[in-house]
Amino acid sequence: MHPPSPQAGNPPSSGRWSVAAISLVLVAVLVAVNALAIGSIVNARRSTRSAARLDLELQTQVHARSFEALLANLRADLVFLSQSPPIAQLPHGPQPTDPMMQRWLRLNAEGTLLLFLAANPAVENLALHDEEGNRSMLAGRQGGAPQILTPTDSAPETPRTAGLLRSSWLIGNGGRLDAQVDPAALLALAAPGVEGVLRLERTEPSSNPEADSDALWVAVPVVDDQWTPPVAWWLTRQESDGRLMRSLEDLSRRYRTTLIFNLAVMLLTLALAVVAYRQVKRAAELEAAHQQQGQIRELERQLMHNERLATVGRLAAGIAHEINNPLEGMSNYLGVLEEDLRSGDATAAFQWVSKLRQGLDRSAAVTRQVLTFSDPAKTPREWVDLTAIISETVDFVASNPAFADIEIRWHDEPSTATPIDVLANRTTLGQLFLNILLNSCEALLERETAGESLDSLDRSIEVDATVEASDCSEKGPTATITLSDRGPGFTEEALAHLFEPFYSGRGSSGLGMAVCYGIVRDLGGQITAANRATGGAEMKVTLPVRARAASSPSPEGSP
Repeated sequence: MHPPSPQAGNPPSSGRWSVAAISLVLVAVLVAVNALAIGSIVNARRSTRSAARLDLELQTQVHARSFEALLANLRADLVFLSQSPPIAQLPHGPQPTDPMMQRWLRLNAEGTLLLFLAANPAVENLALHDEEGNRSMLAGRQGGAPQILTPTDSAPETPRTAGLLRSSWLIGNGGRLDAQVDPAALLALAAPGVEGVLRLERTEPSSNPEADSDALWVAVPVVDDQWTPPVAWWLTRQESDGRLMRSLEDLSRRYRTTLIFNLAVMLLTLALAVVAYRQVKRAAELEAAHQQQGQIRELERQLMHNERLATVGRLAAGIAHEINNPLEGMSNYLGVLEEDLRSGDATAAFQWVSKLRQGLDRSAAVTRQVLTFSDPAKTPREWVDLTAIISETVDFVASNPAFADIEIRWHDEPSTATPIDVLANRTTLGQLFLNILLNSCEALLERETAGESLDSLDRSIEVDATVEASDCSEKGPTATITLSDRGPGFTEEALAHLFEPFYSGRGSSGLGMAVCYGIVRDLGGQITAANRATGGAEMKVTLPVRARAASSPSPEGSP
């Protein structure tokens, strides 16, 4: 087996994620920048329109203030005119007796009015009234030129003078001065060059035409309460936004072109980045694969060396374990043989000699197994009596002084037991049941060592063998050998790893159950372990057997 290794050619996942994250962040930044640019283009018209409207409102406010200043200056001039000597000295009551004096006073007043009209083109006409309200003098315009009109004439109503501003000022001699002012002419002086877009409204506008068109429209109040009646007008201005937005449209068109080139360059950059990333990734994968192959070869070399050492160790441990069991039994037989020899009981001593020979045969069989393991040929097998082998193994374990207090109940006596023929090696089959019985005896001794008080029933091990017909006719009958004890039983961990080599719950070499599993599997049977409901452990070994009616007599020398 080889140790698990990372997949060759794959760079570290953290590196891939970091590169991917950086790429995503850069793409997100580029997309955000271009999205902001597109949003700016979309909102530029609205922003520019707002700015243009604000600028238009400021210009209109300047024109309104200029208009108010001209109104104030004109009002001051009219007040000065009403109090000027030529106007104030003009008699409006009884006339002087001197005709020449009358003539000069009138000419002086008429000249003053004509000069005022010539200096103030926004004033359409001026009229002087006596104390009784009768018009005594009228100066107006004919064809745009100032002229003295007949006092009885009425001021002409033309489209230009239809919306005149009319006001009156008292004269020092008791009369009054009436003036009619053209607001349009005055507005042309206040805002030169923007005629046609500025309008004076006598009432506050009730609707905004900008809501239904693309034009820009503002309204600014014009107030002068010194006139009679007071001036409270609105100066409105409306302009098309085409001229104002033309520069923005040109800028937007150029930016859209730049944006298209920007997107193209960004896509090309991303494509080149993907190609470069793939090349770098491939180079990294090749380098990582080369290094990993070298590491794998080195690990394989070390692993093969370790496996060879482990194989030698397992072989040595297995040999020691399997030879140690018969040696312990032989040691026990020698002790009993020594006691019989000391007592002079040669007959009893002689029977232990055969037991010692059996132990030597078991040790020799283990050695032959090792030699057979090194040889590809299989271990030789023969038909042997299963009940006889179990009986020998029970007697061998019961003779151990360490297990003198443990009763092994073998349900079938060798003399009355029905022979069960199994095609197996006699020695390995004996090792199978020897290891299981030894484990049961040691488990019972552990309970006593732990301080538990055990009765005769708790110190017993039950061994039973039955032959059953197999459900599968191709396999033939099977024999089930059940070995149960009243020890502490198996833990969950022990049940999961019981037949694994070198696993032991008591600190032993851990090869006994692994050897049993190998023997049973080699014979085509099954071995299972479980805990009894009444306490203790139970081992079941199922082996294929042949029907006794078709079996031949047991080989000579078999029990």
